[in-house]
Amino acid sequence: MLRLSPRLLKNVMIVESPSKAKSIQGYLDDSWLVMASRGHVVELMNIDPVNMTGMWQFTEGKEALLQKVIEFSRKGKDNIFLATDPDREGELIANDINDYLLKHKIDTAQRVFFNEVTKAAVHEAMESPGPLNANLIEAGNARRIIDWYFGIGASKKLRNSTKNVARSAGRVQSPALSIIRDREDEIANFAKASYFVVKAKMMLNKKPVVINLTLGKRLMEEDCENIKKVLNGGATFKIEASVKEIQNSPPHYLDTASCLKECSKATKLPVAKVSKALQKLFEIGAITYIRTDSTTISHDAWCNIQEYVKAKYGPEYTQSSKRKKNKKTLHAQEAHEAIRPTNIHAEKVTGDTEVQSVYECIRLRTLEASMPAPLFSQQQVTLTGPLIDDVPLMAKLFKKVVIHNGSSVMGRKIANERHLVVENDTVKVTYDSCAVTTTKPPTLLGPVDVIEKMKSLGIGRPSTYASILETLEGRTYVELSKSGLKSTELGKTANEIIKTIFPDWVDYGFSSALEKDLDAIARGDLKKMDFLTDFKKKLNEPLSGEPYKKKFIGIHPKHHLNMYVSYSFRNATGRTACLGDLGLIRFAMCPKKASIEDVIASIDGASDNAMKDYLTQHPDHFA
Repeated sequence: MLRLSPRLLKNVMIVESPSKAKSIQGYLDDSWLVMASRGHVVELMNIDPVNMTGMWQFTEGKEALLQKVIEFSRKGKDNIFLATDPDREGELIANDINDYLLKHKIDTAQRVFFNEVTKAAVHEAMESPGPLNANLIEAGNARRIIDWYFGIGASKKLRNSTKNVARSAGRVQSPALSIIRDREDEIANFAKASYFVVKAKMMLNKKPVVINLTLGKRLMEEDCENIKKVLNGGATFKIEASVKEIQNSPPHYLDTASCLKECSKATKLPVAKVSKALQKLFEIGAITYIRTDSTTISHDAWCNIQEYVKAKYGPEYTQSSKRKKNKKTLHAQEAHEAIRPTNIHAEKVTGDTEVQSVYECIRLRTLEASMPAPLFSQQQVTLTGPLIDDVPLMAKLFKKVVIHNGSSVMGRKIANERHLVVENDTVKVTYDSCAVTTTKPPTLLGPVDVIEKMKSLGIGRPSTYASILETLEGRTYVELSKSGLKSTELGKTANEIIKTIFPDWVDYGFSSALEKDLDAIARGDLKKMDFLTDFKKKLNEPLSGEPYKKKFIGIHPKHHLNMYVSYSFRNATGRTACLGDLGLIRFAMCPKKASIEDVIASIDGASDNAMKDYLTQHPDHFA
């Protein structure tokens, strides 16, 4: 971070990552200080299971960051801009920071966001600050609460059932594991089937042409023998040829899932490395926001790209109108543009070879999506022959000739054939060969396949795709081989236990419905507490008990309430100091071998944070 003189500072901006802060600092003058929150500033430590409200505590080191913001504000530097990422998590971070500032009587913070880290976008955002999105915040908090509640309770059940070997389950993690296991089961249960392929020959314009014959079904050995008899010595087939122009739609612009897939395929990089390269590219201002389920770009961006294409390749490579939206992905919010370069003229970016290769893939796809697709003249040749069991022998051939290469000018190879010369209405066909083949089982899913499946089912969000796969590998539930993702014995065990105890949580429809409800909260169509109450009813029966066992250690001398300690899932080396019979209100961590004095000190030491506010607002919970 740049060191600036406090006397010059008039404005403070808070973003999420240090790299992004460094990029933005370079766009602003010496009156600005851009600081990085480095992710969330508070973390959910426990839940009141009665009211399904969260117990929050500052992440280590984050309160010092906010104290620095307060210090600037009290010196008259009261222009504070919350510029965290423009998504649900970013809104939560901005809200947590704003809440802290409000508690210190600082109400001057303004919310700004930009879809790309460019000088123009940053300055434009400063001109139009807006309010925090209360519905998005509610949805984000609801998401964190259900993830915590399910993760803690289900993970405890899982650990107990596997003697502490399988250590975690999750709202998105568990269905993702189930997707991988379902494909493995599909492969294991696959029944091979044999069939025959019959090839024949004909002469067109004095050149031999090989065709595959069909009877409108899979051919068996008996069919093969019958066809051979009919064609013995040659048979006359009716031949018809037709020609029409065909042109596919251009490829869509890249959302997060398709970007991970295309870049991983093109660069041969694992999804985790592609994800890190995307983050780097966004932070240096090379591409737009990377967590998106939109496949469209802004009108201004489209116009700029059309001007570039026209100047570099010619007007025949431009699109006459902006493409309409594709069919919407299940539960897609489309709050942002698709992923695209912020400057289409830039062919190179700052970074290593991996970052460069990912950028080139995005740029190539953006240009292809902004050009017309190749135009072909397609010939269809249809052959109709003698009857076998009242069904005519048939064959079809297709030949494509390029009329205009369109987006393939960017280098992607396309077929360019020649039309067959058909001079007569009939042609003589002779037998060539008959070969047996078998159906093949599906292949294992690769990381990008799992992401595509999650996207199509409406499970998870763009921000979670890559991290979920990392978690599954990190927990040794799955391992990546040359053939794809394969579950370990531990992964199989974890999946079976979750299916038995929590069948809903690996049911794709149920998981998708939860995402739909969270989106409804974000739109303001569903109340957070109604959602959480319903969620708790569905989850409590399989959990059947508290996520933690607590141990009574005494009565607090000041509050006159029972005190407990329990092991903390988030820190196995310490304990959670709890106050009140509810037993799930976390106040502070205390040493593993804590004395009663240690617990009292831990509780008292936390009295200045949000837990004190909870005591004031909910006194009945401790009566």
